[in-house]
Amino acid sequence: MRSFITSVTVIVLVGVMVVSASTIAAASSERDSVENLCRQMERAYQSQDQQAIIDLYKDLGSRGAKQLTRLFEDFKSVSVELEFDKINPAGTEATVLMTHLSIVHNRGGRKVETRPQQEFHLRKIDGAWKFVTPAYVKEAKKRLR
Repeated sequence: MRSFITSVTVIVLVGVMVVSASTIAAASSERDSVENLCRQMERAYQSQDQQAIIDLYKDLGSRGAKQLTRLFEDFKSVSVELEFDKINPAGTEATVLMTHLSIVHNRGGRKVETRPQQEFHLRKIDGAWKFVTPAYVKEAKKRLR
């Protein structure tokens, strides 16, 4: 009887370890997918590819697209470097807290550097992650003023 209980206990523990490992692997895969979307955004800004940026959002809308167009009209060059502070995928929703160094040279020759921390909200739609909306974190707003 004791041998049977020991065998059952070992089987249950092995099963828990396998399930835990697969859960960790799935979470890591989702985290990688979210980080990949953020890197796509980084590359799209650096290449000033407005359509690529629009495509990364669930629905940027015509107003957002117009704001993006106005923004890029003033840019001569853009450099963006992302640092991930936290990536938290949870089912079909995710939040990403990141700090990004942006260096912009505008058409007038002025160089502008910013280092805001932003929280982005993402949603998985038809198996692909999309940005829902960015929102500045309160601490970042204070630093930018």
